[in-house]
Amino acid sequence: MSSALKEETNYWPGYVDALINVLLNLLFLVGIFTVGLVTLNSQALILQKAAAQLQVTEMLEGSSGQQRQDKAQQILLDMTPKTSPSPKPESGTQTPAGPASELPEPDLRLEPAPMPPRVAEIRIKRPQVVAASQPERALPAASPEAEGAATTQQRLNLALGGTVVTQFAFGINEYDLPPNAAVLPAWPWPQGVSYQLIALAESGNQRLSREAFFRVMSVRTALSQKMPQLGPLQVRILPPPPDMTAQDEWMRTVFLVAKPQ
Repeated sequence: MSSALKEETNYWPGYVDALINVLLNLLFLVGIFTVGLVTLNSQALILQKAAAQLQVTEMLEGSSGQQRQDKAQQILLDMTPKTSPSPKPESGTQTPAGPASELPEPDLRLEPAPMPPRVAEIRIKRPQVVAASQPERALPAASPEAEGAATTQQRLNLALGGTVVTQFAFGINEYDLPPNAAVLPAWPWPQGVSYQLIALAESGNQRLSREAFFRVMSVRTALSQKMPQLGPLQVRILPPPPDMTAQDEWMRTVFLVAKPQ
């Protein structure tokens, strides 16, 4: 009597092989993602270290607000031609009108205006002088836009601790200096003055600090190639003053500042 042979098929080796393949694929994908994350974050870590180093340098080399105000006022006085103050007429008397050639020399007076907690403001009054070859006529009053621009320039000078020679404005998501922007205006370059590239960024915002650092380095590279006579340019990232945080264009601007050595 013949008996039927029954063969049992064992599927466990196939299951084990499939499980091993899945684990190997997962390990391969995890390795790929890890390499990608390390590559993407390496540049961010380098920029973060550079921003931290700039902040430490600023803390070590920074000065108080009064000292920065004194330095800015000293720069303005050094760059302004010195003239003797004209005598004021006595009360109740009128100064006789003489020829145009005998007009007194204009004098520059610095009058400190009310300043915010961290930013001082200096208003420069220039007396109006009529040329000898032109008939005497009344000059038009300055527009509010022109006065606002002058006040803004003075606030920038005092906030940055020097005199703003020029500024390079960038657009949104723009980090490379345009080719036609690396041209400096005519400027009577004074002696004994060092130049710095300063950008504004909130210290607590790492994204804005990295963007400001990219823009500063782009301007530094362009100026080093086209204006080597400026010498080594220092770069600094400063927090914006309280009354300038609302101006977005200043957060995307790099300033070339002249400071006394």
